[in-house]
Amino acid sequence: MKFFILLLLSKVKMQTYYVNYATGSDANVGSATKPFKTLAKISSGCTVYLHGSYYPNIVLSGLTDVTVLKDGVAKWPERALPTGDTGFHTCYVSLTSCTGVKIAGMSVSQSYFVADATFPKLTGKGVTLNLCAGCVIQNCEIFSFRDNTGWTAAQWNSWANGVAVLITGGTGGNNIFNNHLFNSQGIQLKGNNNLADSNLVENTITDFSGLWSGGNTLSNNVFRNSYRVNGNHNDESQIGPKVSHCNILNNTFVAFTDPNQPFKDLAMQCVGAYDGSSYITIKGNKIYGSHPIGIWCLGGVNNIIDQNEVFICCGQLWDPKRPPSISIQPSKSGGASKGNTVTNNKAPAYQIQTGSVTVQSNNYDTTQKKFVTFA
Repeated sequence: MKFFILLLLSKVKMQTYYVNYATGSDANVGSATKPFKTLAKISSGCTVYLHGSYYPNIVLSGLTDVTVLKDGVAKWPERALPTGDTGFHTCYVSLTSCTGVKIAGMSVSQSYFVADATFPKLTGKGVTLNLCAGCVIQNCEIFSFRDNTGWTAAQWNSWANGVAVLITGGTGGNNIFNNHLFNSQGIQLKGNNNLADSNLVENTITDFSGLWSGGNTLSNNVFRNSYRVNGNHNDESQIGPKVSHCNILNNTFVAFTDPNQPFKDLAMQCVGAYDGSSYITIKGNKIYGSHPIGIWCLGGVNNIIDQNEVFICCGQLWDPKRPPSISIQPSKSGGASKGNTVTNNKAPAYQIQTGSVTVQSNNYDTTQKKFVTFA
Protein backbone atom coordinates (compact mmCIF):
# COMPACT_ATOMS: atom_id res chain seq x y z
CA MET A 1 0.00 0.00 0.00
CA LYS A 2 2.83 2.39 0.89
CA PHE A 3 4.52 1.69 -2.48
CA PHE A 4 1.26 2.39 -4.33
CA ILE A 5 0.81 5.75 -2.58
CA LEU A 6 4.41 6.74 -3.34
CA LEU A 7 3.93 5.76 -6.98
CA LEU A 8 0.85 7.96 -7.25
CA LEU A 9 2.64 10.89 -5.61
CA SER A 10 5.57 10.53 -7.98
CA LYS A 11 3.21 11.00 -10.92
CA VAL A 12 1.67 14.20 -9.60
CA LYS A 13 2.96 17.16 -11.62
CA MET A 14 3.13 20.66 -10.29
CA GLN A 15 0.73 22.95 -12.10
CA THR A 16 2.46 25.56 -14.26
CA TYR A 17 1.03 29.03 -14.79
CA TYR A 18 2.20 31.91 -16.95
CA VAL A 19 1.61 35.57 -16.17
CA ASN A 20 2.19 38.52 -18.49
CA TYR A 21 1.15 41.83 -16.98
CA ALA A 22 1.40 43.68 -20.30
CA THR A 23 -0.50 41.29 -22.59
CA GLY A 24 -2.30 38.74 -20.39
CA SER A 25 -5.86 38.52 -19.08
CA ASP A 26 -7.26 36.93 -15.95
CA ALA A 27 -9.99 35.55 -18.22
CA ASN A 28 -7.31 33.35 -19.83
CA VAL A 29 -6.31 29.87 -18.69
CA GLY A 30 -2.82 30.86 -17.58
CA SER A 31 -0.96 28.97 -20.29
CA ALA A 32 2.14 30.08 -22.16
CA THR A 33 0.02 31.28 -25.08
CA LYS A 34 -2.87 32.56 -22.97
CA PRO A 35 -1.25 33.93 -19.81
CA PHE A 36 -2.96 35.51 -16.85
CA LYS A 37 -2.51 39.23 -16.31
CA THR A 38 -2.13 39.04 -12.52
CA LEU A 39 -1.35 36.56 -9.76
CA ALA A 40 -4.95 36.57 -8.52
CA LYS A 41 -5.70 33.04 -9.79
CA ILE A 42 -2.48 31.40 -8.61
CA SER A 43 -3.08 28.36 -6.36
CA SER A 44 -0.90 26.25 -4.09
CA GLY A 45 1.38 23.63 -5.59
CA CYS A 46 2.46 25.44 -8.76
CA THR A 47 5.28 27.07 -10.66
CA VAL A 48 4.66 30.58 -11.99
CA TYR A 49 6.61 32.05 -14.89
CA LEU A 50 6.47 35.82 -15.17
CA HIS A 51 6.70 36.82 -18.83
CA GLY A 52 7.73 40.22 -20.10
CA SER A 53 9.90 42.38 -17.86
CA TYR A 54 7.56 43.90 -15.26
CA TYR A 55 4.97 42.96 -12.67
CA PRO A 56 3.96 45.68 -10.18
CA ASN A 57 3.66 43.89 -6.81
CA ILE A 58 4.30 40.21 -6.07
CA VAL A 59 1.84 39.79 -3.20
CA LEU A 60 0.90 36.24 -2.15
CA SER A 61 -1.13 35.09 0.85
CA GLY A 62 -1.97 31.69 2.30
CA LEU A 63 -0.20 29.69 -0.42
CA THR A 64 1.93 26.54 -0.13
CA ASP A 65 4.67 25.23 -2.42
CA VAL A 66 4.69 27.96 -5.05
CA THR A 67 7.77 28.83 -7.11
CA VAL A 68 7.95 32.18 -8.91
CA LEU A 69 10.54 32.62 -11.66
CA LYS A 70 11.12 35.02 -14.49
CA ASP A 71 10.52 33.95 -18.08
CA GLY A 72 13.24 31.79 -19.62
CA VAL A 73 14.41 30.10 -16.39
CA ALA A 74 13.78 26.42 -16.93
CA LYS A 75 14.37 25.34 -13.32
CA TRP A 76 15.21 26.71 -9.90
CA PRO A 77 18.55 28.48 -10.41
CA GLU A 78 21.86 27.86 -8.73
CA ARG A 79 22.69 30.32 -5.97
CA ALA A 80 24.49 33.33 -7.43
CA LEU A 81 24.82 36.92 -6.28
CA PRO A 82 23.23 39.32 -8.80
CA THR A 83 25.79 41.52 -10.53
CA GLY A 84 23.27 44.07 -11.81
CA ASP A 85 19.75 44.32 -13.15
CA THR A 86 18.27 40.80 -13.14
CA GLY A 87 16.01 41.61 -16.11
CA PHE A 88 12.65 41.29 -14.38
CA HIS A 89 11.29 44.27 -12.47
CA THR A 90 8.84 44.37 -9.60
CA CYS A 91 8.21 47.07 -7.01
CA TYR A 92 7.47 45.07 -3.88
CA VAL A 93 7.39 41.45 -2.68
CA SER A 94 5.05 40.48 0.16
CA LEU A 95 4.34 36.97 1.46
CA THR A 96 1.79 36.45 4.23
CA SER A 97 1.00 33.11 5.89
CA CYS A 98 2.81 31.24 3.11
CA THR A 99 4.73 27.97 3.34
CA GLY A 100 7.38 26.84 0.90
CA VAL A 101 7.04 29.79 -1.47
CA LYS A 102 10.25 30.41 -3.44
CA ILE A 103 11.07 33.53 -5.44
CA ALA A 104 14.27 34.02 -7.44
CA GLY A 105 15.84 36.39 -9.93
CA MET A 106 13.80 39.55 -9.33
CA SER A 107 14.92 43.17 -9.35
CA VAL A 108 12.83 44.77 -6.59
CA SER A 109 12.54 48.57 -6.41
CA GLN A 110 9.84 51.18 -5.94
CA SER A 111 11.56 53.12 -8.72
CA TYR A 112 9.88 50.81 -11.25
CA PHE A 113 6.34 51.66 -10.21
CA VAL A 114 3.89 53.09 -12.74
CA ALA A 115 0.33 53.61 -11.53
CA ASP A 116 -2.51 52.17 -13.61
CA ALA A 117 -6.09 51.00 -13.18
CA THR A 118 -5.08 47.58 -11.84
CA PHE A 119 -2.46 48.85 -9.38
CA PRO A 120 -3.21 52.52 -8.75
CA LYS A 121 -0.72 52.95 -5.91
CA LEU A 122 2.39 51.39 -4.43
CA THR A 123 1.42 49.32 -1.38
CA GLY A 124 4.84 48.58 0.06
CA LYS A 125 8.61 48.55 -0.36
CA GLY A 126 11.33 45.93 -0.31
CA VAL A 127 10.60 42.31 0.65
CA THR A 128 8.43 41.29 3.61
CA LEU A 129 7.62 37.82 4.92
CA ASN A 130 4.94 37.75 7.61
CA LEU A 131 3.89 34.55 9.40
CA CYS A 132 5.70 32.44 6.81
CA ALA A 133 7.60 29.14 7.00
CA GLY A 134 10.13 27.58 4.68
CA CYS A 135 10.02 30.39 2.12
CA VAL A 136 13.05 31.40 0.03
CA ILE A 137 14.15 34.71 -1.48
CA GLN A 138 17.18 34.11 -3.67
CA ASN A 139 19.34 35.81 -6.31
CA CYS A 140 17.36 39.07 -6.16
CA GLU A 141 18.50 42.68 -6.05
CA ILE A 142 16.52 44.84 -3.65
CA PHE A 143 16.92 48.62 -3.49
CA SER A 144 15.15 51.97 -3.30
CA PHE A 145 16.68 53.84 -6.25
CA ARG A 146 19.76 52.59 -8.05
CA ASP A 147 22.01 55.67 -8.00
CA ASN A 148 22.49 57.58 -4.73
CA THR A 149 24.83 60.21 -6.15
CA GLY A 150 24.18 63.60 -4.59
CA TRP A 151 21.38 62.48 -2.25
CA THR A 152 20.67 64.81 0.62
CA ALA A 153 19.99 63.50 4.13
CA ALA A 154 16.28 64.15 3.57
CA GLN A 155 16.31 62.13 0.36
CA TRP A 156 18.08 59.21 2.04
CA ASN A 157 15.49 59.23 4.81
CA SER A 158 12.60 59.40 2.37
CA TRP A 159 13.70 57.03 -0.35
CA ALA A 160 15.57 54.31 1.57
CA ASN A 161 13.11 54.27 4.47
CA GLY A 162 11.13 51.00 4.58
CA VAL A 163 13.24 49.24 1.94
CA ALA A 164 14.50 46.06 3.61
CA VAL A 165 14.19 42.32 3.83
CA LEU A 166 11.88 42.07 6.83
CA ILE A 167 10.72 38.79 8.37
CA THR A 168 8.07 38.90 11.12
CA GLY A 169 6.36 36.09 13.00
CA GLY A 170 5.82 32.57 11.72
CA THR A 171 7.49 29.29 12.61
CA GLY A 172 10.63 30.12 10.66
CA GLY A 173 12.83 28.16 8.33
CA ASN A 174 12.79 31.02 5.83
CA ASN A 175 15.96 31.50 3.80
CA ILE A 176 17.39 34.73 2.38
CA PHE A 177 20.16 33.62 -0.01
CA ASN A 178 22.57 35.44 -2.33
CA ASN A 179 20.69 38.71 -2.65
CA HIS A 180 22.09 42.20 -3.21
CA LEU A 181 20.50 44.90 -1.03
CA PHE A 182 21.57 48.51 -1.43
CA ASN A 183 20.35 52.02 -0.65
CA SER A 184 18.06 50.39 1.89
CA GLN A 185 17.53 49.40 5.53
CA GLY A 186 19.27 46.03 5.40
CA ILE A 187 18.07 42.66 6.73
CA GLN A 188 15.83 42.61 9.81
CA LEU A 189 14.78 39.27 11.31
CA LYS A 190 11.85 39.70 13.72
CA GLY A 191 10.59 36.12 13.45
CA ASN A 192 12.24 32.97 14.80
CA ASN A 193 14.58 30.43 13.18
CA ASN A 194 15.46 32.10 9.88
CA LEU A 195 18.68 32.13 7.84
CA ALA A 196 20.30 34.98 5.89
CA ASP A 197 23.31 33.66 4.02
CA SER A 198 25.75 34.96 1.37
CA ASN A 199 24.02 38.31 0.82
CA LEU A 200 25.71 41.60 -0.06
CA VAL A 201 24.19 44.50 1.91
CA GLU A 202 25.56 48.00 1.30
CA ASN A 203 24.57 51.63 1.74
CA THR A 204 22.08 51.53 4.60
CA ILE A 205 20.54 54.18 6.87
CA THR A 206 19.80 51.90 9.85
CA ASP A 207 21.40 48.79 11.33
CA PHE A 208 22.94 46.62 8.64
CA SER A 209 21.10 43.71 10.27
CA GLY A 210 19.00 42.90 13.29
CA LEU A 211 18.26 39.59 15.02
CA TRP A 212 15.28 40.57 17.12
CA SER A 213 13.96 37.04 17.80
CA GLY A 214 15.50 33.69 18.69
CA GLY A 215 17.08 31.00 16.55
CA ASN A 216 18.16 33.25 13.67
CA THR A 217 21.45 32.94 11.79
CA LEU A 218 23.48 35.44 9.75
CA SER A 219 26.27 33.68 7.85
CA ASN A 220 28.75 34.44 5.06
CA ASN A 221 27.29 37.90 4.35
CA VAL A 222 29.10 41.13 3.51
CA PHE A 223 27.72 44.33 5.09
CA ARG A 224 29.27 47.69 4.26
CA ASN A 225 28.77 51.47 4.17
CA SER A 226 26.44 53.04 6.71
CA TYR A 227 25.01 56.51 6.04
CA ARG A 228 24.44 58.63 9.16
CA VAL A 229 21.53 60.76 7.95
CA ASN A 230 19.29 60.81 11.02
CA GLY A 231 19.36 60.40 14.78
CA ASN A 232 19.65 56.59 14.71
CA HIS A 233 22.65 55.05 16.44
CA ASN A 234 23.28 52.35 13.87
CA ASP A 235 24.77 48.90 14.53
CA GLU A 236 26.47 46.56 12.12
CA SER A 237 24.41 43.79 13.72
CA GLN A 238 22.20 43.97 16.79
CA ILE A 239 20.89 40.99 18.73
CA GLY A 240 18.23 41.26 21.39
CA PRO A 241 17.19 42.24 23.87
CA LYS A 242 16.67 38.87 25.62
CA VAL A 243 16.81 36.58 22.63
CA SER A 244 18.55 33.21 22.50
CA HIS A 245 20.22 30.69 20.20
CA CYS A 246 21.20 33.12 17.44
CA ASN A 247 24.35 32.83 15.33
CA ILE A 248 26.54 35.40 13.56
CA LEU A 249 29.03 33.38 11.55
CA ASN A 250 31.76 34.23 9.03
CA ASN A 251 30.43 37.64 8.04
CA THR A 252 32.34 40.76 7.07
CA PHE A 253 31.10 44.08 8.52
CA VAL A 254 32.58 47.42 7.40
CA ALA A 255 31.21 50.74 8.69
CA PHE A 256 32.46 52.51 5.56
CA THR A 257 34.92 51.61 2.81
CA ASP A 258 35.61 55.10 1.44
CA PRO A 259 36.93 57.84 3.77
CA ASN A 260 35.34 60.38 1.40
CA GLN A 261 31.87 58.81 1.56
CA PRO A 262 29.22 61.49 2.22
CA PHE A 263 27.40 61.01 5.54
CA LYS A 264 29.85 58.25 6.52
CA ASP A 265 29.00 56.84 9.93
CA LEU A 266 31.80 57.72 12.35
CA ALA A 267 29.97 56.22 15.33
CA MET A 268 28.62 52.91 14.03
CA GLN A 269 28.50 50.28 16.75
CA CYS A 270 29.60 46.89 15.52
CA VAL A 271 28.11 43.62 16.81
CA GLY A 272 26.12 43.68 20.03
CA ALA A 273 24.10 41.12 21.99
CA TYR A 274 22.08 43.17 24.41
CA ASP A 275 20.35 42.93 27.77
CA GLY A 276 20.27 39.29 28.73
CA SER A 277 20.63 37.52 25.39
CA SER A 278 21.86 33.95 25.80
CA TYR A 279 23.38 31.09 23.85
CA ILE A 280 24.55 33.46 21.11
CA THR A 281 27.47 32.36 18.92
CA ILE A 282 29.54 35.12 17.28
CA LYS A 283 32.25 33.32 15.36
CA GLY A 284 34.63 33.83 12.45
CA ASN A 285 33.63 37.41 11.63
CA LYS A 286 35.77 40.26 10.34
CA ILE A 287 34.53 43.48 11.92
CA TYR A 288 35.71 46.95 10.85
CA GLY A 289 34.37 49.44 13.34
CA SER A 290 34.02 53.19 13.78
CA HIS A 291 32.94 53.02 17.44
CA PRO A 292 34.40 51.62 20.68
CA ILE A 293 31.83 48.81 20.52
CA GLY A 294 33.54 46.08 18.53
CA ILE A 295 31.73 43.03 19.96
CA TRP A 296 29.73 43.68 23.09
CA CYS A 297 27.60 41.38 25.23
CA LEU A 298 25.58 43.13 27.91
CA GLY A 299 24.17 40.81 30.56
CA GLY A 300 25.04 37.90 28.27
CA VAL A 301 24.66 34.31 29.44
CA ASN A 302 26.47 31.31 27.92
CA ASN A 303 27.47 33.14 24.76
CA ILE A 304 30.43 32.15 22.56
CA ILE A 305 32.76 34.72 20.98
CA ASP A 306 35.33 32.85 18.94
CA GLN A 307 37.76 33.43 16.05
CA ASN A 308 36.68 37.01 15.33
CA GLU A 309 38.90 39.87 14.16
CA VAL A 310 38.07 43.45 15.12
CA PHE A 311 39.70 46.30 13.20
CA ILE A 312 39.63 50.09 13.31
CA CYS A 313 37.82 51.23 10.18
CA CYS A 314 39.79 52.97 7.43
CA GLY A 315 42.76 53.76 9.66
CA GLN A 316 40.89 56.18 11.91
CA LEU A 317 42.75 57.75 14.79
CA TRP A 318 41.28 56.70 18.12
CA ASP A 319 41.67 57.80 21.68
CA PRO A 320 43.88 54.95 22.93
CA LYS A 321 41.63 54.66 25.97
CA ARG A 322 38.61 53.77 23.80
CA PRO A 323 39.55 51.66 20.77
CA PRO A 324 37.00 49.17 19.36
CA SER A 325 36.93 46.34 21.86
CA ILE A 326 35.52 42.94 22.68
CA SER A 327 33.54 43.64 25.81
CA ILE A 328 31.49 41.55 28.25
CA GLN A 329 29.62 43.82 30.65
CA PRO A 330 26.48 43.94 32.83
CA SER A 331 23.17 44.68 31.16
CA LYS A 332 21.76 48.21 31.17
CA SER A 333 19.64 47.20 34.17
CA GLY A 334 22.70 45.83 36.01
CA GLY A 335 22.25 42.11 35.31
CA ALA A 336 25.58 40.31 35.37
CA SER A 337 27.07 38.48 32.41
CA LYS A 338 28.07 34.88 33.16
CA GLY A 339 29.15 31.61 31.62
CA ASN A 340 30.54 33.16 28.43
CA THR A 341 33.36 31.83 26.25
CA VAL A 342 35.90 34.19 24.63
CA THR A 343 38.55 32.37 22.57
CA ASN A 344 40.89 32.84 19.60
CA ASN A 345 39.99 36.47 18.86
CA LYS A 346 42.08 39.43 17.68
CA ALA A 347 41.02 42.93 18.78
CA PRO A 348 42.50 46.33 19.71
CA ALA A 349 41.21 45.95 23.28
CA TYR A 350 39.21 43.78 25.69
CA GLN A 351 36.87 44.93 28.45
CA ILE A 352 35.71 41.90 30.40
CA GLN A 353 33.60 42.02 33.55
CA THR A 354 35.20 40.00 36.32
CA GLY A 355 33.57 36.55 36.52
CA SER A 356 31.64 36.89 33.26
CA VAL A 357 33.83 34.49 31.24
CA THR A 358 34.10 30.80 32.05
CA VAL A 359 36.40 29.80 29.17
CA GLN A 360 39.13 31.98 27.63
CA SER A 361 42.23 31.28 25.53
CA ASN A 362 44.35 32.63 22.67
CA ASN A 363 42.93 36.15 22.64
CA TYR A 364 45.37 38.58 21.03
CA ASP A 365 45.45 42.30 21.75
CA THR A 366 46.50 43.95 18.49
CA THR A 367 47.31 47.26 20.22
CA GLN A 368 49.55 45.76 22.92
CA LYS A 369 50.76 43.07 20.47
CA LYS A 370 50.40 40.26 22.98
CA PHE A 371 48.01 37.58 24.12
CA VAL A 372 45.89 38.55 27.11
CA THR A 373 43.97 36.86 29.90
CA PHE A 374 41.05 38.21 31.92
CA ALA A 375 40.64 38.31 35.67
